[in-house]
Amino acid sequence: SGQDWAQKLRGKVVEDCQSYGEPHCRFLTNKPDSNFEKEDLLLQAFELKRQSIFCLEPGGYATIRSAVPDAISLGCIPVFFLSKDQKTHDQKTHRRVYPWHWSQWMKDSLVIIDLDDYMAGRVDLNMTLEAIPPSRVEEMQQKIARNAHRFIYNEDASYDLADAFDITLAGMAFQMRTGKLFDPPGDPLAGQ
Repeated sequence: SGQDWAQKLRGKVVEDCQSYGEPHCRFLTNKPDSNFEKEDLLLQAFELKRQSIFCLEPGGYATIRSAVPDAISLGCIPVFFLSKDQKTHDQKTHRRVYPWHWSQWMKDSLVIIDLDDYMAGRVDLNMTLEAIPPSRVEEMQQKIARNAHRFIYNEDASYDLADAFDITLAGMAFQMRTGKLFDPPGDPLAGQ
């Protein structure tokens, strides 16, 4: 089942991460007992993502995970684990969920690990991520830095970039005006 698959994948990621050790791989293992501990763990997780280059995002019980926008808004490159038949489906799903926030620059801001090869032991996470040329990593980080504001809901009136709410409203207006969700490589904020 999907739940068994997710548990096996997460278990292998944790096992591999433990074998690499720091500084190659860090993760939180605490299971909070109270709301205060949950809040503290969440802050620790955000700080860990903020300090990381790559954020491993093994699939869970749903295709879309709140951890992905969190990683992007904190400047971390998400790493997805997808089988060959999932690659197209999951990217289309993310484009439908984040049509104005991520769809036009998604492919330039994430890493996909072949799930089947990884689970069969044919892919070493550490070697795979370290093999990405530093110039490519920098390009992905710059793309995320230029666009992370698209995932942030900001109530600060002095914030001069369009936030997720502004982008959603502009996207809805664009869709109502044109009948299109978006016009790649267009942006619903273009010309405003």
